Amino acid sequence: MLFEQLQCARDSYLPKVDATMFNHRVLVSPEAALHTPSKTDLPPGNFWHYQGPFWLALGLAILLRIVAVCLAPSWASTDSHIYHAMGKAILNGEPVARLPNGLPLLEAGLQALLGDRAIIGLLSINILASAIACALVFALARHYRGLAAAWIALTLMILYPHTLNYVRFELTETISMTLLLATVWGIVRKQYLAAGLCMGLLWLFRSSMLPVGVLLCLLLVALPYAKERGWAALKFACGFGFIWLLHALLVECRVVQAPANLTENLLWAISATSTEGIPFELGTDPAGAVAPLKTYWQFAWEHLGDWFMQRYASLWELLGPWPSVGGGPHARGTGTRLMIGLRFGLLLMALGAAWRMRHRGTLLLFAPIIGIAGLHFFFFSEPRFWVPCEPFLMILAAGFWADCRSEVRRLRLSLMPKWISTASLRAFWVKPAPFADLE
Repeated sequence: MLFEQLQCARDSYLPKVDATMFNHRVLVSPEAALHTPSKTDLPPGNFWHYQGPFWLALGLAILLRIVAVCLAPSWASTDSHIYHAMGKAILNGEPVARLPNGLPLLEAGLQALLGDRAIIGLLSINILASAIACALVFALARHYRGLAAAWIALTLMILYPHTLNYVRFELTETISMTLLLATVWGIVRKQYLAAGLCMGLLWLFRSSMLPVGVLLCLLLVALPYAKERGWAALKFACGFGFIWLLHALLVECRVVQAPANLTENLLWAISATSTEGIPFELGTDPAGAVAPLKTYWQFAWEHLGDWFMQRYASLWELLGPWPSVGGGPHARGTGTRLMIGLRFGLLLMALGAAWRMRHRGTLLLFAPIIGIAGLHFFFFSEPRFWVPCEPFLMILAAGFWADCRSEVRRLRLSLMPKWISTASLRAFWVKPAPFADLE
């Protein structure tokens, strides 16, 4: 009797496995696979066995980021000085219209609280935001690709050079990356209002992320991510609209001014073939700043070949495996170019994993990648503009490696002698999987 009870308890958490394969494919419906399973789907075990290593990895991530900040030769870049000046201007009641107002508002608050130590507060926020991003990457990878892929993605996120490098800068990259991951995680958990609020904050920090929000909203309308469909998109739009109205109120009260970076970026995009110290090769009439959009398209019409060369250079700077050397104080060494070029390998593995999955959930992970790549095709690019997308590449690339692991196991099984029984193989290979491995 006791043996039968134990066997029933064991069968209650074992997943249903396709009898024709032994590569951990779990049979679940697409609707159930999109959203997070309940806690009862997790295999039993003590806290340390299932969550202890995760918290240790998260502690290691925080430690590495503290070291990166403490050993950094500089905490500032060109935009950092602009953000700092905008924060001071907000405190003095004389706001400046230049870059998006999210980071300047944060800077102003930290300067009011900490004074000259505001930079320490901002870098601490960067470290905390990066650690939260690591946790969200683990959660998303575990949800879509299983526990093995989650550990691979978390390892990539902890050690990846770009995620470590930009923690030390007084820039929006790290905070934007975390807010973008939180937006996608909110959609996965059906918390559409919270996802919209995160998207609104993301737009407040980086206005160039607006196309990503539009794509996510369209996905909620066009694809059956939830039974409510239109209501999900409406809740998402309401969350974003609340932040937009709050920003409009701040502009109306003259706490901040509306950002003017769109005008600058349009003219910047047709003034050079790239950025980061690469000298200008083309010039525009300063009078074009009066009507930047008209100037941009007029240049594209009259200099179509040069315009396409600029767009090619922009995408190469954003995605290419071997970025430009640059020039002047921003010249890149071989090691820097190699580390930046790692993004291309991640992109190839992500595309391979997406092709194998061919599931609507892949579109949710690819929406930030498509939105940012599409936007910077028309604008100029720097490698740091791609940083918020890299966690999604890591999630998909981790799925690719998990698929390779499954294929190796299946090949090993196919080479085993025929006299080994199917039951013994199943007992040896098939283990409880906490989440579905979608392919």
